[in-house]
Amino acid sequence: MAAFATPEWIREISARAARADVDPALELTVEQRIVDAPTAAWHVAIADGRIVVAAGENPDAVLRLASDRATAAAIHAGELPAQRAFLDGALRIGGDIGQLIENRRALDAVARILAGLT
Repeated sequence: MAAFATPEWIREISARAARADVDPALELTVEQRIVDAPTAAWHVAIADGRIVVAAGENPDAVLRLASDRATAAAIHAGELPAQRAFLDGALRIGGDIGQLIENRRALDAVARILAGLT
């Protein structure tokens, strides 16, 4: 596996995520940004029972996550719960927080799928 949050990693996670099946009723785009050097951004679009991961920001993202690289890596590795990072101020969440709450179970399933890819 390529180093976390590099363009190669995003391509690898994109290829693997494309093979996953998710609830076809879920439609949501989440963007993640790493704010310290080197910066990085990618988004996860969930629709029609598929997950698409792509590099860069997405203006259609309903939720936006931002953190430093160490926090993002720890969350993706399953070493730090996102809720703990948020409560500690290490993870910033923007956008429609209601979507996060409304789609919590489906997002948990997607997170488990993506966590297995890191």
